[in-house]
Amino acid sequence: MNPNPAYALRTALASDLDALTELEQRAFTLSDGPLTRRAFAYHLRSKNLLLVVLDHGQPQRLAGYILVFMHRCSARIYSLAVSSEHQGRGVAKTLVKAACAEAVARDLDCVNLEVRPSNDAAIGLYESIGFQKTSLRKDYYGLNENGWRMQWRVKNTA
Repeated sequence: MNPNPAYALRTALASDLDALTELEQRAFTLSDGPLTRRAFAYHLRSKNLLLVVLDHGQPQRLAGYILVFMHRCSARIYSLAVSSEHQGRGVAKTLVKAACAEAVARDLDCVNLEVRPSNDAAIGLYESIGFQKTSLRKDYYGLNENGWRMQWRVKNTA
């Protein structure tokens, strides 16, 4: 389920912890509440889905990751990051589509996420995959910054 031959998609491993933490620190500011190495280690041991994309040219270098919380009937994309040097190359789309495919495989109803209304690129990406805005969550990101709740319905693909 990886349409981009320049990259390899796989489940994250314990050996990815340092690279995940480094990417997280580069992608998010302290006020965003970036995940810690300890948090990534927890999610590796949990039933959550943590996928990484590797650059075939530099297999030790993560191009991006997605963390998806798996629930009984739905999934929630909790975090998605792509390194700056790999942005605009389909890495995020590969990761989101893989999360949606996993939701189908697990017979879930939908995939949910939240996104800043100012993040036009992310909103465009999600809408291109079939996500729809379902509600505006007031002060979701704090500091008077709202968040769009978006949803991808598995039944839309059947």
